[in-house]
Amino acid sequence: MLFFPTEKFLDDFDYFTRIFSKNGYRKVLKPGEVNTVQDDLSHRLYFIYKGIIKTVIRNEYCDEKIMTFFKEGCIYGDMSLFSGLPITYSSISVTDSEVYYLSKDRAIELFLADSEFALKLMRQSCARHYYTFKRVASISFLNVEERLTLLLKSASNYDSQKEWLEPIMNLTHECMSEILNVNRTTISKILCEYHKQGIIKKQGRKILFSRKIYEQPSFEETF
Repeated sequence: MLFFPTEKFLDDFDYFTRIFSKNGYRKVLKPGEVNTVQDDLSHRLYFIYKGIIKTVIRNEYCDEKIMTFFKEGCIYGDMSLFSGLPITYSSISVTDSEVYYLSKDRAIELFLADSEFALKLMRQSCARHYYTFKRVASISFLNVEERLTLLLKSASNYDSQKEWLEPIMNLTHECMSEILNVNRTTISKILCEYHKQGIIKKQGRKILFSRKIYEQPSFEETF
């Protein structure tokens, strides 16, 4: 839920790669590099070919909150493109990333002329809003331990066949507390308990996850 589930759209990856590379522009991003800026009106439609992009929102005091993470295969920027309203978030590269983007005019031209493109685009857009509402519900109704479990699940490399799973990205205690909107002490307390239970372990600065993490209750099993 934290990571938009691109596994559901793997069949579309080659299709979007072909469309965006043929009709758009390529852009390479370094970790920490800003790709889109909140309240900007220069609308573009982005496709992530490689890497992880996070979206954040800021208030008038420049406090920043992480909204979600997009992996390769994701498309974003679509709602502001069609509404004409300012972008509601900033997007920042978490890893070395490679994206393709379409200009507003070209994206709308393809949307109107190519029904397959329009259908696949709307399919992703609707799914993203569905998972956004799921995240809002998890923040509203679940306890902190369930939310942290879901966060750890989404950050683990579940495609690996190993007993101990490496994280897709480095989640610091500060990052976890910001995403879950709880203090750092609470995060540390739950992680210590998970360490005692053999659910997680440290390897240098990384936190590795045992497959036991998937035995823990979380939002996806309760919603």
